Amino acid sequence: MCPDTISSLHFNSIRLRFRNCANKPMVVQRTFQLQQTRSSIRFKALDGVIRAINEHGEKVSMSQKCGQLDRHLPEMFGVSKVILESVIFCHQEESSWPLQEGAVLKKRFDDIFEASQYTKALEAIRKLRKSRVQNSKEFQTDLKVLHYKVKAAASIQDQLSQVEDKLKEIEQEQTQLIQNSGALEAAIQVLQQNVKQQEALRTEQQDLSSNIEKNRTDIQRASSKLGDELMKETEKELIDLVENHEMKIEEQQRSYTAIKKDLAIHLEKKETLERDFTKLTQLRGNIEAKVEEQARQLKSTSTFAKELCAKYSLKYPSRMKTSTSLDSQILLDVSDTSKAVQALYTTKREQLVGIENKHRNAEDQITNSLSMIQSKLLHTHEQLEEMENQKVAIDDERRKLEEKLLQSSGSRSSTARDLHVLEHHLKVSQERLESFKKANDLRSVKNDIQSSNNRINTLYFEVDQLDEQIKILRLHERDHIALEAKELEHEGKRKELEEKLTDRTTAIRPFVSIDRVQAFDLDSIRIGIEKCDQQIIQRQEILEQIKMRLGDMERTLQESEASYKHLQQLLASQQAEKRALEQAVSPITEILNDLNGTADMENIDDILAGLEKTYFDAKEKSIRIKSTVSFLKTFRAKGEKDHACPLCQRSMSAQEEARFLQFLSEQTHEDKVTGKILRAEAKEKEAYDRWKSIEANITSWNEWKRLNDSISAKTRESNELHDSTQSLSAELDILRSELDAVLREREQLEMHRRFLGQIQELVEDLCHLSERNTSDRKRLTKAERQVVGAEVGSLAQVHTIRDAKQAEIQEINRHLQSKQNHLQNVQEMLEQLQNDFHAQRQSKLSMEQHRVDHEAAQAKQRALSDREKALCDSIAHLKSQEPKLARNVRDKEKERHAYREQANDQLRALREELAALQEDVHLLDAKADAISTQRKVDVQGELKEVIDKLTTIQTEQSSEIRVLDNLQAQMNEMSEKLSRQENWKRQIQDNLEYHRLRRELDALNTTQSRLQEKIDALPLLQAIQRELSTRESSLSTCKSQIATLDGRKQQLDEQLHDFRVELCSSEFLGIEERHRQKLIQYETTMLAVKDLETYYKALDHSLLQYHSKKIEEINSIIRTLWRITYKGQDIDTIELVSGEDTTETSVTFKAARSYNYRVVMVKGNVSIDMRGRCSAGQKVLAALVIRLALAETFCLNCGILALDEPTTNLDTENKYGLAQAITDIIHARSSQHNFQLICITHDEEFVQMLSRTQMLDGSSPEFYFRISREDM
Repeated sequence: MCPDTISSLHFNSIRLRFRNCANKPMVVQRTFQLQQTRSSIRFKALDGVIRAINEHGEKVSMSQKCGQLDRHLPEMFGVSKVILESVIFCHQEESSWPLQEGAVLKKRFDDIFEASQYTKALEAIRKLRKSRVQNSKEFQTDLKVLHYKVKAAASIQDQLSQVEDKLKEIEQEQTQLIQNSGALEAAIQVLQQNVKQQEALRTEQQDLSSNIEKNRTDIQRASSKLGDELMKETEKELIDLVENHEMKIEEQQRSYTAIKKDLAIHLEKKETLERDFTKLTQLRGNIEAKVEEQARQLKSTSTFAKELCAKYSLKYPSRMKTSTSLDSQILLDVSDTSKAVQALYTTKREQLVGIENKHRNAEDQITNSLSMIQSKLLHTHEQLEEMENQKVAIDDERRKLEEKLLQSSGSRSSTARDLHVLEHHLKVSQERLESFKKANDLRSVKNDIQSSNNRINTLYFEVDQLDEQIKILRLHERDHIALEAKELEHEGKRKELEEKLTDRTTAIRPFVSIDRVQAFDLDSIRIGIEKCDQQIIQRQEILEQIKMRLGDMERTLQESEASYKHLQQLLASQQAEKRALEQAVSPITEILNDLNGTADMENIDDILAGLEKTYFDAKEKSIRIKSTVSFLKTFRAKGEKDHACPLCQRSMSAQEEARFLQFLSEQTHEDKVTGKILRAEAKEKEAYDRWKSIEANITSWNEWKRLNDSISAKTRESNELHDSTQSLSAELDILRSELDAVLREREQLEMHRRFLGQIQELVEDLCHLSERNTSDRKRLTKAERQVVGAEVGSLAQVHTIRDAKQAEIQEINRHLQSKQNHLQNVQEMLEQLQNDFHAQRQSKLSMEQHRVDHEAAQAKQRALSDREKALCDSIAHLKSQEPKLARNVRDKEKERHAYREQANDQLRALREELAALQEDVHLLDAKADAISTQRKVDVQGELKEVIDKLTTIQTEQSSEIRVLDNLQAQMNEMSEKLSRQENWKRQIQDNLEYHRLRRELDALNTTQSRLQEKIDALPLLQAIQRELSTRESSLSTCKSQIATLDGRKQQLDEQLHDFRVELCSSEFLGIEERHRQKLIQYETTMLAVKDLETYYKALDHSLLQYHSKKIEEINSIIRTLWRITYKGQDIDTIELVSGEDTTETSVTFKAARSYNYRVVMVKGNVSIDMRGRCSAGQKVLAALVIRLALAETFCLNCGILALDEPTTNLDTENKYGLAQAITDIIHARSSQHNFQLICITHDEEFVQMLSRTQMLDGSSPEFYFRISREDM
């Protein structure tokens, strides 16, 4: 690889020597790293180093990061960061910030004045004071609360003492009552014991009585229950009978239980046999199915074995028939076939493994040879790529060297003689420069120019004063002109009034006299206007009345028309409804016409009731006929059956019966009866249809009738509305004509009123103008007398003095211009000489450098040519080998691919054949194993055994059924015997119970007699209860008094506890000490609030004074610099104006102070905002002047000032003024040891002006640098 392609590192450093704000020397070194690679350039700033001398005189070095160094350097300079960015070092794009909008300007100046820090301090003091005031209020509130709590604690202590005294009195009284209650309780206990004893005896007596009654009841119930079964044996004999009977019953129960157990055993055995029979039946079916399946599988396995032998060309074994069964021979044949197929599979498997190994070895050999060829080809490609890159780098470097040599070959090679000539010319130029400086005294010319400028400034000030006097005098002149104009206006309005009066004399005569109007009599005009207004009001009232009547009539007419239209619409809709209903009511009309021959529709309800009655009459007649026929038929049948009269039950003879039957036959003849019934039913149906038809359409009929009546009424109403509408229309026409006449009269009166109003306004204006002209003339006369009385000349004299001053200014300006031209010519000549000197010195240095560079480039070019030739040979050799290696790679890949395809085809066929063979072997083995497993079980033997078991179970089931029948019969017989024995036993027990009840009744009667004797021996219960009641009432009174005292005592204890808890609570605990501490906090806080208010006012006042002084200082410097730099006459000076912007939160204490800033330009005594009203050059010059003034004011510790393209948009005169201002600044601050002025510009004319002014001043710049960029 070529060594020139390696990246190279370059380091460089910059040092800044300065004195810090403590006036101690310091050096800052910044180091930069530039890394140049083949494709890019990387720049990096390394850590900076600060060197200083400590208090012991030792040199100390500190290394810091770039960011930390950038933050610490402004602090060391003693200036803020905003001064560095906005004043000292300000980029060209941001240099016009003094003329930006208000918000940006405010932020910049606030940062420059560091007002934000003081504002924050004021805000912090204000907030702290506010917080302390709030705290004091809270303390005062807390103090009031604590004072109240102190009083409350004292009150609670007094109440506590009173409660303790009351508690002692209650305890003494309670002790006496407790002693009395103890004696009463002892007496009461004795009495209560006596009462309890008597109550217990009486209760026992009552219990005995109830038990006796109960016993008697039980005896009667037992006697009635036994009846005839009551035995005469004694109780002992009955007990013996029961015991003997129980023994018999127990024996019978044991026999019954044994039979029941045997029955359960045989039932269980029967169920077991049934289950076994069912299982054996199922097993028999399963075994038979297995036998069939075994035979089928054996046959299919033999067939499959034969197919395999045929498939793989094997011989199927055919054994001789022996004594063994046919199934065993088939299994042996299948086993032999499986072994033969397995051997064939093993052989083919070994063959496949051998072929795979063979193919794998062959492919590995081909792959190894291919990898070796590919690695050779890849290595060749990498070498070619590397050599091509080296060749490209060599070509680039050689091309750069050729360009450099071509540039250097254009200039003639320098020789020693050329260098000698250049040195001679350089010496001559330096001598000429020195002699020119001595011949031209620039300092004297500059002093003359400065004195001329001062004289011009003085004259400008005097001219401004004269202009003020002229303005004052011209004010009076303008007043005269204005007064004449006002008099002319008065005369014009008077003529206008006369013309109007001439035209309208007749019109206004009824209201006012024309002669008085022409004499400007306002009273007569006002009276005429009032008369006119009265008549207008009268006409207006008449108009209102007519309009009201007209409106009422129009509304009435509109309502009538609307009602008429509405009635017409209703009529149309009702007529349409009536037409729609006529079809529905036509059947009713027809029915009514048939009924009464007329279309009378008023009595429809009566007609409907009549139809209903007709229907029910017809129906009743029809039913009556049918009933009569049925009754007669019944009578006939009964008489014919009984041969007697159906009514009286009298027997009839044959003749009577014949007549009876003939008569009834005639009455119930079919033809006669049927006709009557049909006619009655037809009349009934006709009446029903008419009735229901009218009833169904009654709603439509009523609606049709209602519509008919409504249409008639609305028709009459419509005709009446039409007649009233016609009459209203006629009356409206008459009212409208009256209204038009009154309107014309009112318009004429209003026109007269407007004309009189105009006349009144003109007369008032004439009077007002006359009075104003008179007052203005008096005021002007007084003012002129005052001016004439002062020591001021006339306007012409002042103009003469001002013209003389301006002529002197022009003469001085011409003289100043000639001096400035002479000074500029001298500076230009001096600059030309300096440029010649510098150019010759630079030519000498460049000539020497070009010769050295040319020789080095030629040597490097020869070395590059040799390297390129060697690289070309290597590349050609490698390129000749590359096609051969690529061809070998392709051949080997084709060979490997063909071999892989052939081997894969062969292996795939073998694997498929082997897989099929293996599957067949597995299938044959599985079938053989299944048959062998099945043959291990003797299915036929199992089948025979199952059949024998089934036969045995059927026999056992028959015997068990017979045994169960015998046991069931025995069990029924035993059950009946046990039932009879139990009944007999129950009768004996009932007799025993009867005897027991009689014995208990005798014992209870004896006990009741003895108890009555005890009760008679005791004292009376009523006397004991009366004494007990007396003692208990006394005890109750005593206890109630004790309880009352306990309640009072408990209440007082609770009060005592509450008072003590309240005194020991956090609210009252240490309340006096807390009150004292809170009082101390309140007093100290109020003292702190007063101190903070004092500090705030002092700091605010100091900040205001500092700000005012700095603004005044800055404006003073701005005025001086502006008059030096700006050569125009339209702006005298510019100023920085600051306005205070504060928001007061209270009368005595302000919020944070804030300032608004703006730049104004001044002409005469008039100042306006400069932003948006100045040219681009004025904007640039103003920004420069403001920055220079700020630098003079705020950069005392850091004397550096950088100007970036200061002449942008400046013309020649302003450029020269700027150069002169910069020279004055340099001259004024030349004694400052740390002053540096850096000016960056492309304007060579400005550099020459700056050089000439500084040479004239005698202080030329220390260094000039010409910076150019060299493309890498």
